[in-house]
Amino acid sequence: MKTILIAGGTGLVGQLLSKKLKEEGHNIRLLSRTKPANPKYPTFLWNIEKGIAEENAFKGADVVINLAGSGIADKLWTNSRKKEITESRVKSNQLLAYCFKNYHKPSVYLSAGAIGFYGDRGEEILSEEHPAGHDFLSESCQQWEQSVFGTADESFRLVIFRIGIVLSTQGGALQKMIFPWKMGISTSFNPGNQWYSWIHEEDLVRLFQFGIQEEKLQGIYNAVAPHPVTMIDFARALKARSKLPWRLIFEVPNKLVTTVLGEMSTVLTNSTRVTSAKIKELGFQFKFPQIDEALKNLMG
Repeated sequence: MKTILIAGGTGLVGQLLSKKLKEEGHNIRLLSRTKPANPKYPTFLWNIEKGIAEENAFKGADVVINLAGSGIADKLWTNSRKKEITESRVKSNQLLAYCFKNYHKPSVYLSAGAIGFYGDRGEEILSEEHPAGHDFLSESCQQWEQSVFGTADESFRLVIFRIGIVLSTQGGALQKMIFPWKMGISTSFNPGNQWYSWIHEEDLVRLFQFGIQEEKLQGIYNAVAPHPVTMIDFARALKARSKLPWRLIFEVPNKLVTTVLGEMSTVLTNSTRVTSAKIKELGFQFKFPQIDEALKNLMG
């Protein structure tokens, strides 16, 4: 049994992870900007803008997991929003570095990262050794990872998971993709051959559990299913699993997406074909390696 402190534990992944780790018998604590009236887990305050956090959150913590960060696709990317996206991640790690130095160091620190690090790479198969891309998300992810490594010293083990598109019925990308189907429309973004590297919510939680348990894990790992799909193949898989009517396929021109969403359109139109071979070689087995079985589990 370990004491595990989770920053960003109230988000989609954080809630799932907290529940699973609690079921395993671990003591769960959360770091949050606010304290809920009736918290499920002991909750401690932190404020990354002011650089403060409750010291008691860290006392005796064996593992710290950082999932904190402003949502990438929650708002249009104005200059101030882009600054917020990056700083919410960088400053959280700067604050954790201070807390590790002055309060208590865990034995393991696990941090979220993102495959946005790689940028728009077409058909290229991307491993952890590939360099970063050149767009905003790539630059933001580089600063994010640098801040994670800024927390480290030789006294604890550090792991970064570069997370792909998380498929979940509780929120996130899949719910947004299903919405047009309720009107009998399937959307695709031209040309439709861009690669989507995805992961089932359960496998992502299992990866974090694996990161806690396996002492051989150190450094950066891609958190994506072994078989990425093109956008059009994703739409076909969604069609096969959906019980909603399929009346019309509407292909949205990239120019229209860019006009409406601006720079944020890259979230939909970038092609990022990422491999998870490195984590598999260390013994991790995906429960949902194929998109069809992942959607079957999530959608019935």
